Amino acid sequence: MASSSSPPKHLDLNVAPKTTRDAKVWHPSFLSQNHHITVNDSVMMNDTTAVIVAMNFLTPMDEILLTVRSDEEAIDDSMAFSIHNAASVSNMTDRLRTRANKIQELNTENSSLQRMLHESQQEVENLNRKIRPC
Repeated sequence: MASSSSPPKHLDLNVAPKTTRDAKVWHPSFLSQNHHITVNDSVMMNDTTAVIVAMNFLTPMDEILLTVRSDEEAIDDSMAFSIHNAASVSNMTDRLRTRANKIQELNTENSSLQRMLHESQQEVENLNRKIRPC
């Protein structure tokens, strides 16, 4: 019989474990051979950066959980993690696309309002000329 402290057989990536206030916060260190990874480094343009970032996706607890799993379970968990990450990227893509569309709509509306303002200003000038002839 499995004890209550044994790791679960399958990971549910949608369930976050509860932590106490005294729990230590894990901060991954994105170190390359030469320097820390910075916001200017690109995962898409540099294979070394991609490997370093990918290595730090797993927390020390994840490493412990994966060591007690069979190869098949670890592969299944890795696949689930990959699918979860792909879904997150897709979700972010949709959000960015929606934001870009909204920005385009606002720019179009802004142009229209500026044109209306300019026309209104010209109309005011014409009315002022009619009221006060030179």
